[in-house]
Amino acid sequence: MTLVELDDEIVHLLEMLRSARRGRGGVVLVTGPVATGKTAVLTALGERAGAAGALLLRAACAPVERGTPYGVADQLLDLPGSAQTAAGPDGRPGEGGRAPGGSCAALLRLAEHRPVVVCVDDAQHADAESLELLARLARRASSAHLLIALAVGEEHIAQPWCAELTRLPHSRTTRVRPLTPEGVAGLVRHRLGGDAGIVGLTTEIHRLSGGNPWLVNALLDDHRAAERLAAGAPEGAPPAGAVIGDSYLQAVLACLRRGEPHTADVARCLALLGESPSSEVGQAVLGLPADVIDRRLAGLHRAGVLEAGGFRHPGVRECVLSEIDPPERARLHLRAARALHNAGRDVTEVALHLAAGGAGGGGPWAGNVLRLAADRALGEGRTGRAVRFLRAAHRLSGDDAEKAVAKALLARAEWHEDPAQALVHLGEVEPAARRGLPVAPALAAARCLLWHGDIGGVYDLLTALERDTAGPGPGPGSGLLRMWLPSLWPALFQAAEPTDLAGPSRTSPEVIAADALRAVLTRGPGDEAAAAAEQVLQRFRQHDASAGSAAAALIALVFADRLPAAARWCTRLLGAGAVAAPRTWSSVFTVIRAEIALRSGDLRAAADQGGAALAGLGEAGWGVAIGAPLATVLHARTAMGDLDAAGELLGARIPGTMFQTPVGLHYLEARGRYYLAADRVEAALADFRACGDLMRGWGMDSPAVVPWRAACAAALLKLRRPEEAMEMVEEQLGLVDPGAAPRVHGSSLRLLAATADAGRGLSLLQESVNVLEACGDRLELARAVADLGHAHRRLGDVGTAKAMTRRAVHLATECGAGPLRRALQPRRRPVRRSGGEGGGSESGLSAAERRVAVLAAQGFTNNEISKRLYITVSTVEQHLTRVYRKLNVRRRVELSASLRAAAKSG
Repeated sequence: MTLVELDDEIVHLLEMLRSARRGRGGVVLVTGPVATGKTAVLTALGERAGAAGALLLRAACAPVERGTPYGVADQLLDLPGSAQTAAGPDGRPGEGGRAPGGSCAALLRLAEHRPVVVCVDDAQHADAESLELLARLARRASSAHLLIALAVGEEHIAQPWCAELTRLPHSRTTRVRPLTPEGVAGLVRHRLGGDAGIVGLTTEIHRLSGGNPWLVNALLDDHRAAERLAAGAPEGAPPAGAVIGDSYLQAVLACLRRGEPHTADVARCLALLGESPSSEVGQAVLGLPADVIDRRLAGLHRAGVLEAGGFRHPGVRECVLSEIDPPERARLHLRAARALHNAGRDVTEVALHLAAGGAGGGGPWAGNVLRLAADRALGEGRTGRAVRFLRAAHRLSGDDAEKAVAKALLARAEWHEDPAQALVHLGEVEPAARRGLPVAPALAAARCLLWHGDIGGVYDLLTALERDTAGPGPGPGSGLLRMWLPSLWPALFQAAEPTDLAGPSRTSPEVIAADALRAVLTRGPGDEAAAAAEQVLQRFRQHDASAGSAAAALIALVFADRLPAAARWCTRLLGAGAVAAPRTWSSVFTVIRAEIALRSGDLRAAADQGGAALAGLGEAGWGVAIGAPLATVLHARTAMGDLDAAGELLGARIPGTMFQTPVGLHYLEARGRYYLAADRVEAALADFRACGDLMRGWGMDSPAVVPWRAACAAALLKLRRPEEAMEMVEEQLGLVDPGAAPRVHGSSLRLLAATADAGRGLSLLQESVNVLEACGDRLELARAVADLGHAHRRLGDVGTAKAMTRRAVHLATECGAGPLRRALQPRRRPVRRSGGEGGGSESGLSAAERRVAVLAAQGFTNNEISKRLYITVSTVEQHLTRVYRKLNVRRRVELSASLRAAAKSG
C-alpha cells in the first residue's frame, strides 16, 4: 500500500530503529481505526529494518488463535536465527525456550549479535503467554539492540497489558488517522497519474471512504476497472465519478470482519433496522448492552465505514444484508419485528420485518399487524406490498381459520393486479372455511367471486354472514354489498331499501355511488344522479372501496350522457396527477375511457384504449366483466369497417354468467351491430331483442344505457320493414328526456326520419343535426349530416346536398368511420374489402392481412405483432399464410418489396 500522510510516523519509527541499533531499544505502539494503515506502518518499518541489517521477527494475530498458548511466540521464534539460539532436541526451542523467561532470554541473546526488530500485528488478539513474553522483552528493551513494534486496535490501548507498556519510559505511541481530502487527492494522483479531472473524483472518494486508505484504494481499483471496461467498448465513455464496485464493497465487509467483536453484528443490525442499533429495539435484536453497541458504532465512524449514523452508500447496506445467511437473516427480521412491536412502533415497519422473516416465531399479534399493514398498503396503492404482507400472514397463521382469513384477504389484494390469481387463492379455501370467515374477509372473498361469476359462492357467504348477524336483516357490511348487487347482477338480485344503512353511512361514497348507478340504470339520465357521481369523484381517494365507487360514478356519468365530465375525470384518474392505480383498476378506468371515446365518435381511440384494457388483464383476468372491453372494441372496429378484426373478437371465451349482468347488454348490442354490418340482419335483430328483453325484465330499460330499440330499428329498416322501425323509434323517443339524453334523442330523430316522408324527414334530420352538434357525438353527427345531404338531394337541392356530403365525409374521416366515408364517395369505386380504413390493395389483401404484413416486413416477430394488434399469435400466423399465398412470396424478407410493388400496381 502506498503510504500517504504517514511521513511523521515513519520518521518517528526510524529514529527508534537507529536508537535500537546503538543499544538503546524501545517499544512503539501503533494504533488507530480499523484498516487505516497500522499494518502498512509495520510493514514499512520491517522493510527499513531489513535493509539496515537488522533481524526482523514478525507475527500476525487473529481472534481464533487467542486460546493457543505461545501461538505468537512460536511465530516469532520459528526462524533460523532464533532456532539456533534456543533449540531443543527437535530443532525448536526447548521447554526452557517455550517458557516466557526462556523465550525472552533467547531473543535477548539474538539481540547481542545484531539489532532485532519484533513486529506484531493486531497484538490485541495475542494469547496470554505471548503477551507475557512481549511484556518481559519490553521491560528489558531499553538496554538492548531491540525494537518492539505492536499494532493495537484503538479500543485496546487502555487494556492493562497495553497500559503497562505505555508507562515504560522507553515506550512511544503512534496514532494513524484517516486521510484528509488533500491526502486522498495525493493518493488519487499517484494511482491515476496527473491532475486532470480529479477534483470532483477526489471529493466523491473522500465522502465514500471517510479517508480510510483501504477504502480509498478499493474505490480507485473499481475506477480503474471501469476505465478498462469503457476502453474495450465501442462507444464506452470513462467513468465521470466514483464507481461503486466489488472491490469497494468487499473492502467494507473486510473492515467489519477485522473490527472488534460484534462489529459485524452491529453493522448488520444497522442495515436491517435502518436506525441506530443502540436504540431499545437494536439492543433487543442484538442482545448486547448499549455501551458495547455505541463503542462499535463509534469505531465504524472513525474507520470511515459510517457517516451520520448510516452507511456512506446505499449499496453498502444491500451488500451487508446479502452477506447474512438467509436463515439467520430471517431470524433477525423476526426478532426485529417483535422488538418493534413491543416498542409500539408503526404497523408497516413491523410488517416489513415479519414479511422478510421465516416461518414460525409469530403469533396472533403478527397476523393482526400484517393484516392492518396490508389494508394501509392497499389504501396507498402499494398492492405488491399488501400481497407480501398477506402471504406472510398466511405463512405465520397458527390454525386453519387464520389461514382462511389470510387467503381471503390475499385474494382481495391479488385481485388488484391479477384477478385470475385471486380466484386461485379462493379456490384453496374450503367452502366450510369460507362460510366461517369474519365480515371483512368474507366481503373481500365475495367481491372476488362476483367478479368471476361464482354466484353460488356469493350466496353462501352472504347467507352465512346474515345468519351470524344479531338482529333482523343484514348487517352493515353485507347490507352495503346487497346495495350493489341489483346493479351488478340484476338477473339474480332484486333491489331492496337498505334500512340498515340509515344515518351517517348514507353519506359514504360507496352508498352514494351505488345509489347514483342504480338511478341511471333504472330511471335514466338525471341531474341528481350526475351530481351525486361528481360528488363521489371529488371525494376520491386511491384505495380499495374508493376505487370501486369512482368506477361506478364514472359509469353513472357516462350513462347520464355527461361525457365531457366523465372524460375529465378519467384523465385525472389515469394521469400523472393521481396515485398510480393498480393494474385492475387502471384497466377498468381505461375501458371506461374507451367507452367515452366510442360514444363521442372517436372510433380509433375507442378501439386502441379498449384493446389496451383487454390486454391489460387478459381474458382470464377480466372475469364476467370481459364483455366491457370486448363490446367497446367490437363496436368500434365494426363502425370502422374492420370486420376481420371485429370477427376475431367474437372468438374470445366469455363466461355464460356474463349475460346476467349489464355488461352482457353491451356485448349483445355490439355483437348485433357486427352482424348487421356483415349483412346477418336476422342474427343482429335477435341480439338486439334479447338485449331489450333483459333490460325490461331487470327494470333497467334506459335507452341511455343501451339504445336497443334504435338498433332494432336500424335492422328493421335494412329488412325493409319501416313501420316496425318507426314504432321502435317512437317508443324510444317516448322514454327519453331530450334535455337529459341529447345524444340518444338526436340519433333517434335521425332514425325516425328514415321512416318518414321527404318533407317531415328533412325537418327531423335538421333537428337531429342541431341536437347532435351540441352533444359532441361526431359519428352520430356524421350519419345525421350524411342523411340530411341525401334528403336535400331527393328534394332537388343539389348544392346543399353536396355541402352536407362534404361535411359528412370530413366528419366520417375524423371518426375513422370507413364504411360511411366510402358510401359518401361512390365514384371513387374502392376495391371491395372486408377490412377497415387501412384498406386492402390490388393484391387482394384484407385490411387485417395488410396490417400484419406491414409489421412483419418491418421486422416484428409474430408475438410482437399479436400484442400490438390485440390478436392471438395463431391469428397472426394464419394471416401471414394467406399473405404469402396472395403475394406469391416464401420468406418474410420478401414482404417489403412485394408490398411496395402491390401498392404501385394498385
